[in-house]
Amino acid sequence: MKLGRRWLKKVAPSDRPEVWVPVIVEIARGSRMKYALDMATGQLTMHRALPRDLGYPTSYGFVAHTTGDDGMEIDMLILAAEPLLPLTIVKVRTIGGCTVEDSGKGREDKLVGVALGDPSVADLDDIADLPVELARRIEEFFTTYKRDEGVTVEFRGWMNRADALRRLASALEAKAKAKRKK
Repeated sequence: MKLGRRWLKKVAPSDRPEVWVPVIVEIARGSRMKYALDMATGQLTMHRALPRDLGYPTSYGFVAHTTGDDGMEIDMLILAAEPLLPLTIVKVRTIGGCTVEDSGKGREDKLVGVALGDPSVADLDDIADLPVELARRIEEFFTTYKRDEGVTVEFRGWMNRADALRRLASALEAKAKAKRKK
């Protein structure tokens, strides 16, 4: 069994996904480096550096025990007072999400959530509560972060908490179904 998948399986699943889910941080807020967890080694792999004037607007990772439409875990933008260290496991409450469309990969949902235990974001309950400036930075980030690779990304819109929780439930079920088939 691959090392990365082995420790990932040991991450405690949520018994109440509408309240919290475990998220593995790959990229700290403000970083210009695109990292991804390498499932063979359990280490982070640096994919590339973003353009000089562009950094991640939130910490970024994926929800453990999920499978998205692309066969990978579903992505999560994590709101917290401080940048979260890569490979940190964080309990996150989903407040909404967004959809982007990449000319190379197609449509992809990105969930947005708040780190539990951080009082600075505890009052955010739905995507409508997201500060306007942060929402604008997230939209701008996704439409520009692959431009230097010649890839066009279009921001397709926001989803509220209820829609994001349905998307999360679908991704959790897809992972559970795949496990039952093994």
